Amino acid sequence: MNPCKITEDLLPLYVEGTCNPGSREYVEEHVKACPKCQALLDSMKESVEIDIPKQDAKKSFRRLSAFLVRRRVLTITLCVLLSLAGLTVALWHPLIQPQLFHTRYFLLSDIDAQFSRLSDGSIYARFTYTGDEHTTPASGISYGRDGNYHISFQYQPFYDFILPADPGYTREAIIHTAESEYVYNHMMTHAVSFTLIGADGERLIWKEGDELPPAGEEGEALLRAKIESGYCIPVEEWRRRLESGEIEFG
Repeated sequence: MNPCKITEDLLPLYVEGTCNPGSREYVEEHVKACPKCQALLDSMKESVEIDIPKQDAKKSFRRLSAFLVRRRVLTITLCVLLSLAGLTVALWHPLIQPQLFHTRYFLLSDIDAQFSRLSDGSIYARFTYTGDEHTTPASGISYGRDGNYHISFQYQPFYDFILPADPGYTREAIIHTAESEYVYNHMMTHAVSFTLIGADGERLIWKEGDELPPAGEEGEALLRAKIESGYCIPVEEWRRRLESGEIEFG
């Protein structure tokens, strides 16, 4: 077989560096004595050297393009987030804050109010929330200076997401009347009426002179606990504090 033909077949493998040691030695020995094959080898080496930078350039371009795309996406995302943040700030006070933190009252029909008479003449009041079980209500009793007291059950939508629900929420209270033997130590006057405030209005649920059933042991136990803790004091002591100015607000 023609040695040049064999060398031409081996040159691509030689240039790539994948031929075996015997073939490499054969090619190197042949090109030393054959200018034609040496010239062919030189041209093949030049072709490979030129092609490698081209491939590197393509890879570099692809990496640069990918980087620019990622940076553009990041820039757009950041602009969107900043725009949303600005919109939130702009709408916070006029729209978002009132919706999340504005106090809301429950419907009167969602509050079950039960009143009974304690042994000392006071009234044991028990309020139970019977509405949406997924809402945790808070209640507040307002002790009016004129003896007209109010109670309201409220909630804020924001806290429904972070506080556990309290279905069947119950609030107990002792309401002192003109017949009471004990009085809350901070009250200004005894109660003459009690009104429930709701989202749909107000409802008078007790007024002085109403007949009430006797309270059970639960109410009596609450009164005893208030007396033992000093939160409820005898009427005589309460009047002395009121006249001496120790009691300044109700």
